[in-house]
Amino acid sequence: LLLLQLILPVPEALRSAAALLSQSCLMLAMIITGLQSRWQDVKQCPLQTVIFALVIMLLLFLLSIVLITY
Repeated sequence: LLLLQLILPVPEALRSAAALLSQSCLMLAMIITGLQSRWQDVKQCPLQTVIFALVIMLLLFLLSIVLITY
């Protein structure tokens, strides 16, 4: 769609539909990845890795809240 937009004008409805489809696919991929994770695998990770993942998740959550608010 990006390449098509460089050549032809793309209607806003098509751009927003493509953005929604892209976000939906990303969310589905994240859900599938989470469902395939096993608790035993997470428990074997070093504590530093789990803390790092939690901090990153918290920062991404806060960033999304800030971007939605402003």
